[in-house]
Amino acid sequence: MEHKELNALLSLLDDPDREVFNHVSGRLLSYGSRIIPTLENAWESSFDPLLQERIESIIHRIQFDCLTHEFSQWVKNSPDNLFEGACLVSQYQYPDFDKKKLKDDLDRLKRTIWLELSHHLSPLEQVNIFNHVFYTILEFSPKASSKNFFIHKAIENKCGNGLMTGVIYLIIAHDLDMPVYGVSLPNNRFIMAYTKEPVRVHAADEDARRKILFFINPLNRGAIFSRNELITELYKLGEKSDTSVFIPCQNKTIISLLLENLLEVYKEDALTDKMEEVKSLIKLLA
Repeated sequence: MEHKELNALLSLLDDPDREVFNHVSGRLLSYGSRIIPTLENAWESSFDPLLQERIESIIHRIQFDCLTHEFSQWVKNSPDNLFEGACLVSQYQYPDFDKKKLKDDLDRLKRTIWLELSHHLSPLEQVNIFNHVFYTILEFSPKASSKNFFIHKAIENKCGNGLMTGVIYLIIAHDLDMPVYGVSLPNNRFIMAYTKEPVRVHAADEDARRKILFFINPLNRGAIFSRNELITELYKLGEKSDTSVFIPCQNKTIISLLLENLLEVYKEDALTDKMEEVKSLIKLLA
């Protein structure tokens, strides 16, 4: 019965009557992601541009509805999992990207760094070795101009901006039990903090702030600097030197920053539909 209904609905997709199309698309959307293969087959067997466009639209709406649900579940159940959050951002633009390959690529990076580390090293020594392997041996090249906010593409190209480079750095450091956390600064600047010991990150955790040993700049090949040096650098940039902003942020905040940067790219390209969708995802994280 379901197969017959699907065929009937697909046969009506190119109906010029908008009300008919709205009814048909609504019914198809109700089936969810399980009908995507059927829709893709219909697209491949059609030479009608209007029909193909409508099928693409329905597939995207189904995928976005699924992604919205997954984002909600991530926020509710596992917001500390930065890897999963970054994967969800990639899924927005690349719904079928190979998540297993990404995990394997990250594991290879992690193993290469792990082989050079030792628990007997000081925090500074650990970070210096991490930086040498990550930026020099593995040749990861951060660029401020990069508009790539998709983790699988950044690893594939070994290039990302400060924020995406920081995300990859944090995921690997976390897996290596290094107490490194993201820090969101004014005007979309992003750095990282190394703490004396693992901390529980909350919106205004003064205890976490007091435990910071030093800061790391992922955009400047992991350059290490003190609180005073950070204050001086922000002063040169015309920023306030209020140390209350130097607090490790939640991973939910980092994913929100990724989406906000992605939103700016879509604004530049005047992609209104994508802008509205990304805004809705950001609201889920608020």
